[in-house]
Amino acid sequence: MTTNAGEPQTRPRRRAPAGAAVLREDVTDAIRAAVFAELASVGYARMSIEGIARRAGVGKTAVYRRWRSKLHLVLDVVSALAVQGLPAPDTGSLETDLRMLYEVT
Repeated sequence: MTTNAGEPQTRPRRRAPAGAAVLREDVTDAIRAAVFAELASVGYARMSIEGIARRAGVGKTAVYRRWRSKLHLVLDVVSALAVQGLPAPDTGSLETDLRMLYEVT
């Protein structure tokens, strides 16, 4: 391409995505780990996005960028376990079972 003056027109370079455009894997992993810990600690009914974010060391927006609700977050984490085909532990304690699953993943 040339400009009216006969000089080549340069295109602006595209910047690498930053901020909300980048979903860092380490943050996603921390959130998933926090889900296990919160489920084991307080159960699904008392678990909150705020508690998960606090435990993961992130803001609530980091969670909501990845999942739109607590249900979607838990389903994603549990589905990932099912896909891996891990045997479900049965220690007699939900908290211990969840901790064992987390340690294996």
